Amino acid sequence: MLRPRLRVALAQMDIVPGDWEANVMRAFRFLEDASNLRCELVLLPEMWSTGFPALETLVDTARSTFYKTLDLIQQWAQRFHVWLLAGSIPEVAGEGLYNSAYLAGPGGELQGHYRKMHLFPAFHEPAVFQPGRENQPLLTPWGKVGVQICFDLRFPLGFQELRTQGVRLVCLPAQFPHPRLQHWLTLIRARAIENQYFVLACNRTGEDFPGRSYFGHSMIVDPGGEILLQGYEEEILLATELNLVQVEQVQNDFPLSLASEIFK
Repeated sequence: MLRPRLRVALAQMDIVPGDWEANVMRAFRFLEDASNLRCELVLLPEMWSTGFPALETLVDTARSTFYKTLDLIQQWAQRFHVWLLAGSIPEVAGEGLYNSAYLAGPGGELQGHYRKMHLFPAFHEPAVFQPGRENQPLLTPWGKVGVQICFDLRFPLGFQELRTQGVRLVCLPAQFPHPRLQHWLTLIRARAIENQYFVLACNRTGEDFPGRSYFGHSMIVDPGGEILLQGYEEEILLATELNLVQVEQVQNDFPLSLASEIFK
């Protein structure tokens, strides 16, 4: 039987490009706080461990940090007894690199991962990363959890596909920069409303290069499009309890047929 209530936490944190140690220390403090609040699912931002360093160093950074970051994610999940969706990290896979989000369970076991499908040209991601090809939910005691990453937000079909697979919430780690705050606020609520599930959007804050800054505004939005919790531009841990039964209630009270369902 699926658990009906879930305590979640979003770590809206600053990220130093290329400084793995500094980013790990910052994330650890957020996890400590989330554990003290008895949160069960913790979400970190996109590329939280390395940021987006200069293009010419990104590949080396990925290769030197991927395996130790993956080990750390598992250790933290077990230490704090949480389900840890560790934002995304640069994943080394064969000869390619991916922008990937990994989920670890409270026993320290890896539960699965999602590779970012839509790579952001302005950050030169297509020059370094390979796009993901699969959009499968991750299984938890609260039901199916979907993942999309940052630029994926602009492409509604991925979110619709997750709806048809029965997810109850979608996690969206991001590095969404100024000046597109209104895009962020509008699209997150739209994805929740049109798919009738929770959306947990965890954005970074701070500045990584001169003239490039991030507005935070991490949000938790319910299946009806109401904002339950929202940050601003400061570092902050956003934590609350979700009533996941609300997903079925909204979908039953106001049934929608998605195009992807109609034309199967």
